Amino acid sequence: MERFFTGLYNRKKVIFNNYSGLVDDEKSEINSVSSLIEEGILYDFKQGTNLLILIDVTNCFINGRVLLKFKEAASRTKKITEKMAVIGISDAKSMLLNAVNFFAKTNIKGFSKREDALEWLTS
Repeated sequence: MERFFTGLYNRKKVIFNNYSGLVDDEKSEINSVSSLIEEGILYDFKQGTNLLILIDVTNCFINGRVLLKFKEAASRTKKITEKMAVIGISDAKSMLLNAVNFFAKTNIKGFSKREDALEWLTS
């Protein structure tokens, strides 16, 4: 499964960061959420500026370590990002997204449907 890729939606370039179905294993960094977030940051920086980024956290287990990594990623990429959206947000993850937005001083929007997120990103 490709975790980081670029696609077009409404004729605009969208960066996809897919963390769906992942758990964070503190004993192994291989394919753990926190290690893949770092890969996502590096991928995003290679894409340029004014990025439209869609992050998928559907069925992704988020613990404190992962939350800190997402906050760090949001802080580091906000200067190159025009808009960022997250899909796969449950009520609990919505509260975590609010915390990331507050501490990273970002405005990441949460959506339950991919199409809604893509429409918002490209509007």
